[in-house]
Amino acid sequence: MQTLWKKFKDEIYQEGRERSKVSASKIDNEIADAETDLEFVLADDKLSEEETKLSGAVLTEKLALLHQKRFRDAGLNARIRHKLGAEVISEYWFKINKPRKPKEVIYRLLKSRELDARLEDAPQYETNSKRMANIARNYHNKLQKDRREVAPDIRDHTIGVILARTVRKTTEEQKTSLKTRLTRADVKLALKMSANKKAPGLNGMTYELWKTLDARFENDSRLDRPAFDIIEALQIVS
Repeated sequence: MQTLWKKFKDEIYQEGRERSKVSASKIDNEIADAETDLEFVLADDKLSEEETKLSGAVLTEKLALLHQKRFRDAGLNARIRHKLGAEVISEYWFKINKPRKPKEVIYRLLKSRELDARLEDAPQYETNSKRMANIARNYHNKLQKDRREVAPDIRDHTIGVILARTVRKTTEEQKTSLKTRLTRADVKLALKMSANKKAPGLNGMTYELWKTLDARFENDSRLDRPAFDIIEALQIVS
């Protein structure tokens, strides 16, 4: 059952990704394409410095025009949203009043002699964005591999010491409650009380997804149409 549930969630996740690509506006796709082209140009070692500057300038101007167009198109919606949400305590209000720190831009990275023995003793820096990404990736991979190994007996002793400090234990009433199967009302209430824009798992699917599926089930049931009962599914796998 858990295998089928995982397959179901994986299919929903993939379908959501595909739909998000389709629902993106035309201008957003154009901006994404232009940004990708600009990244390729800046990272292309085959281009001369003059060609890189010229192509980069053309793509940068194109991006500026696209952003201006999107800004003009979104202006009315932004003004309406601000009018409706700026004067009341809401998520929008918190966002616009939250202090924003500028992002730190890294213009160069120090090359590591540990990763490249050919480097000279004098510090050398990398400014190419693609190779900088490789340096960062190799650095973090090295951190993952350089974990300190702990002797098994020391590890077991440490775990025992920490667990010995745990004084809270499950009561008999709580044990009995945990053995009791969740009812439909339990699952329904838990979903209703769940916070929006929060994901219960690593896949990032928020509670709104399950709430929407439940709302569709209720609507389809009222209209005597075939309906998928997400509450029953959650009850089975819980």
